[in-house]
Amino acid sequence: MMHLYPPARPYAEAIFDVARQSQALLSWQTYLEKICELIKHPEIQFFLAAPQLKKERLKIFLLDLLVQIFNLKPSENQINFLDLLLQQHQVKLLPAIYLLFQDKINAESMELQGQIETAKSIQPDFLHQITDLISKKIKQQIVLTPVINPELIGGFKIKTTHWVLDASLQGQINKLGLVLNK
Repeated sequence: MMHLYPPARPYAEAIFDVARQSQALLSWQTYLEKICELIKHPEIQFFLAAPQLKKERLKIFLLDLLVQIFNLKPSENQINFLDLLLQQHQVKLLPAIYLLFQDKINAESMELQGQIETAKSIQPDFLHQITDLISKKIKQQIVLTPVINPELIGGFKIKTTHWVLDASLQGQINKLGLVLNK
């Protein structure tokens, strides 16, 4: 998804400015999160890829789903933003726009958001220890959201929008495979 960041950045910055000026950061954050959840579904991706489907009908369909599934009524600016992305065939940028928007919010609060992937659930005290250790190392407060990923086998992987720290067994096996295949 990193290749989507450069084209997504102007959109994220523009909506961040609009959201901050209208004091609607939380509303925009929720809207972007939910619309990203929608477009991840294969059925929705099918409709997004269908060239015969008119953009106006697709916009109405997505907005109806937001209301029906999430009980979310987008603002006029949010509707216009979705319309713009649909007209410019840039809906695929929404996940990157959302992450960059989150970064802008976090930068204002001086807090970095990330995920910690583990093969099994982790104890709260371990999460607190690793969060403190990384916060000291990067000299910035970090908030880690636990995610279970059984493919890691063991260890952990920490992801932010800017970097990844892979201390998993699967990551080590992959590195070993690269070395042996040279």
